[in-house]
Amino acid sequence: MNYETSSTAYREMDLKDAAWNLIAQWKLILITALVIGVIVAGLRYSRDKENYRKALIEQQPVQESELSGDEIYGEMINSLKEEDRFAVQYLLQLQKLIMNQQDYLTNSIWLSDPANQRILTLSYYVKGEEGIDLQALCDTYSMNLRKESFLHGLSNIIGSRKQIKYVSELVSSGNGSIADSDVRGTIFTITVVVPEDTNGAEIEKFVTDALAADTERLRKTIGDHTFKLIDSADYRKYQYSGVERKVYLSNSLNNFQNFFRSTYGTLNSEQKAVMDEILKSLVNDENADAKELDVLKSFEKEIEPPHFRKGYLALGFAFGIFLYVCVYILIALQSDDLLSERNAEAFLGSRILGNVQYQKHYSGLALLKHSGIVDKIRYRSKTALEQQIEVVAKRIMTVCKHSDVSNIVIFNIAVDKEEQKISEQLSETMRAKGIAASLFQINKESDESIMLDAENVISIVGKHNKTADIAQMTKLYKAYDVPQLGCVFVGEY
Repeated sequence: MNYETSSTAYREMDLKDAAWNLIAQWKLILITALVIGVIVAGLRYSRDKENYRKALIEQQPVQESELSGDEIYGEMINSLKEEDRFAVQYLLQLQKLIMNQQDYLTNSIWLSDPANQRILTLSYYVKGEEGIDLQALCDTYSMNLRKESFLHGLSNIIGSRKQIKYVSELVSSGNGSIADSDVRGTIFTITVVVPEDTNGAEIEKFVTDALAADTERLRKTIGDHTFKLIDSADYRKYQYSGVERKVYLSNSLNNFQNFFRSTYGTLNSEQKAVMDEILKSLVNDENADAKELDVLKSFEKEIEPPHFRKGYLALGFAFGIFLYVCVYILIALQSDDLLSERNAEAFLGSRILGNVQYQKHYSGLALLKHSGIVDKIRYRSKTALEQQIEVVAKRIMTVCKHSDVSNIVIFNIAVDKEEQKISEQLSETMRAKGIAASLFQINKESDESIMLDAENVISIVGKHNKTADIAQMTKLYKAYDVPQLGCVFVGEY
């Protein structure tokens, strides 16, 4: 037969059957979802790992240039004539002094407000066994207060890194005279300059805990003694020395700046060009230092190392299921298979006399697309194949009786081998019931002449028949005026 693909009917897809088919493919869905879930979580982990690496690089101290600042400035100065170098070198040293003094006046907590300075005074009573050197003991405590670990902990309580640039000014200490004639003791006083918006109680606790830790250690090295807080005072104080020093430094800074401007005015054009380049470099270096302090401050929080995020695994898993369903529906819509008995009835233009479903056994990779458990639930009400054929045969007998027909022609259009076997079983059953049944296997190579003498045709079609082929078969029926009794739909489960 020479088939042409034309059809006026349209194919329907049963959503219930589609849903059952998807459930039966749960193995493939699970594999797809797991793969996509791992991919999504892996991509997120890779991104977190890269961000973590970048964060560690940014957290590392900025590497210095191969040449120090003085060496770079030296190269600039050496480009001048020998008689012009001294003035530029002198101004360079003066500018560094000015910048250092400006930085100190700006960032020193001790000089921030000396006329109304907030002070926290902590007094401790130290007593020890007879013969202990209290002076050496207090000196040791004072030295421990200057250790970097102590100052760093204190600075974390007080504020940002910029505020504690001159942290050594925060703490001062000293010891008084003997306080008791029977038991050797002394008053050890600690004075802390406290910035605004700082909790004095936290500083008191931190200092006391730090001294308590030192006490345990010094008992073993210097001698047995006790260390107890007896007084704590948080108050405002007019710091005469601080006020005088701030005025002195401000005046000297003003004098240095005036002298710098006057000396700069005496330079020639070449000297000024070099000096301007040096000043730009100094300003850039100062900004870089400030930027580095800001970066260090931003990394005071612990950087979270990369880890496998379960949330992204679940998100990828859900997306994998959604993607599989979408692809399945898209493929089903693009498919040209007959799929259901309603489609067979529409394309053949003939009534359905029966529906025969048989169980197909799968092996290998095909098992991933089918589930025995799902099939048992889905087809739990299905009868045996022989009983289904018997039911269809009885319906055909009823049609033959009402149409006064004693012989029929069965055209098997189904393409599956199992469906062809069902056609043979149906024809044998009909013969056993006294109906002369002739069976013809119809395909594209079949001779169209068999249509000439065909009467009382029953067509057997399968779910994998193409709709275009069925539509062409209908055309042939009409062209040869073939009388149809009906059709039987066959499919596997």
